[in-house]
Amino acid sequence: MKRNNLDEAEALFQNAAALHRQAQNVLGEGYDLCNLGKVHIQRDNLDEAEALFQNAAALHRQAQDVLGEGYDLSNLGDVHMRRDNLDKAEAFYQNAAALHRQAQDVLGEGSDLRNLGVVHMKRNHLDEAEQFFEKAASCYREARSILGEANVLCNLGEVHMQRGKLKEAEGMLQNAAALHRQAQDVLGEGNDLCCLGEVCMQQGKLDEAEVLFKNAAALHRQAQNVREEANDLCKLQEVYMERNKVNANVLHEL
Repeated sequence: MKRNNLDEAEALFQNAAALHRQAQNVLGEGYDLCNLGKVHIQRDNLDEAEALFQNAAALHRQAQDVLGEGYDLSNLGDVHMRRDNLDKAEAFYQNAAALHRQAQDVLGEGSDLRNLGVVHMKRNHLDEAEQFFEKAASCYREARSILGEANVLCNLGEVHMQRGKLKEAEGMLQNAAALHRQAQDVLGEGNDLCCLGEVCMQQGKLDEAEVLFKNAAALHRQAQNVREEANDLCKLQEVYMERNKVNANVLHEL
């Protein structure tokens, strides 16, 4: 969301919160504060976001809204992930998952389980990460969330890449790309193709890697994600450098 849009969103949510407070609508105010927290997350104002999510959680608890509190705790987990405070993030995601399970919100629980998998990936606990990602995939499948399943299949591909299981990684990433394409998620598909390019690089399939990185760059350009497009172009440069090295070795052997 652009800066001007964020400012407008903040003003609207602040006004809504004031009106809900005036009307003594605890539940409505809780959701307004949660939305304000999301605005501050996008601005990377983590302290302000944390305070708003904590206040939102207190109001949702007061209103006995298990579902709302679950999302507040998940957002607090996101705040601590951005701070790289993995222990606190893990605790919030675990509590959020328990509340979402209690509320029978399969989609919310799937998101929490995926986040727990990411926590364990950052710790390099690959077995635990895989278990959480598989549980998340099951939740997304049950909720019929194509996008959620696609994202978690990409995560599973990354787990297999880190283990050096390139065939398994390739299969997961191909499935993720197909689902992202089905969901018309250009950014997600671009990320999958970039990861597939890395798999091909490790397998020595330089021609395939080149095509994948070019396609990833085109998708990231379409998604207007400059950082990821730049990353794709750097990967392409690595392909060309590796190809030159291979050609030089062949000439040397002749």
